[in-house]
Amino acid sequence: MMNGSALPNTKSWKKEYLRILLNGPSGKKDYQLARELIDAGYADGKCRISHRREDHGTVLDIVWQGMNTNGRLFADKLETMIHRQSWWFRIKTFGIWLFGVAAGFSMDVAKIWIQCDFF
Repeated sequence: MMNGSALPNTKSWKKEYLRILLNGPSGKKDYQLARELIDAGYADGKCRISHRREDHGTVLDIVWQGMNTNGRLFADKLETMIHRQSWWFRIKTFGIWLFGVAAGFSMDVAKIWIQCDFF
C-alpha cells in the first residue's frame, strides 16, 4: 500500500494525498505519490517506470485519469482525519467536555442548595 516514501514531511502526507486526489498531480514532484495512489486503487491512471540502472523504479511519466470510487471514500477519510487533527476541532471538543463537567458540577451544587433551608 502507500508508504509515504517520497514525502519530506510526514505530518503533511494526508494533505498531499488529498490535494493530488482532488486536483491531480501538479508536476514531476507528485509523480511518486500519484503512483502510490494508483497502485493502492484510489485513482485510475498509468505510470511509465524507469528500468535503467541509475534511476530504476522512478516514475518518468504519468497519465492521470482521476480518482475512482475508492478514491472518493479515501478522500473523505483524509478530510475527516485532517479536520480532527486541527486545533479548532481540539479546542471545540475540549470546550464541549468542559461545559459538560461544569454543567454536572453546577447540578450537584444546585441539588445541595435545594436540600438546604436557607430561607
